[in-house]
Amino acid sequence: MHRRILDGLMLIAALIFIASTGNAAEEKEVKVKLADCPAAVQKTLQREAGGATINEVEKETDDGKTMYEVDVKIDGKNYEIKVAADGTLISKSLDEEDKDDKDDDKDDDKDDDKDDDKDDDKDDDKDDDKDDDKDD
Repeated sequence: MHRRILDGLMLIAALIFIASTGNAAEEKEVKVKLADCPAAVQKTLQREAGGATINEVEKETDDGKTMYEVDVKIDGKNYEIKVAADGTLISKSLDEEDKDDKDDDKDDDKDDDKDDDKDDDKDDDKDDDKDDDKDD
């Protein structure tokens, strides 16, 4: 009786182990050259990149589905392009990290402009004081 319970528990443990490692094996990412991608994928990536240089491609497999992802700079902005194995465009989006960096830079520029305005006001006050001294 105890032997059957022990065998059952070992079987359950083995199944849980197999199920957990199976998912991890399916979700993987590999860097490949553009030339090593299927022709349809190459065509879509090049079209969507609009002539921008594609340095490397990430081949991702998730739940048995393969897709290809690249990061490219188009008109000074970073984009992420995802394409299915059959060449279908999955997504093309502005890279959010790049957008956040630019927003931070804009805020810095605004602060600099405010400081410049303060300096201009101080200079105007000095000029007014000099004019007052001449009148005396």
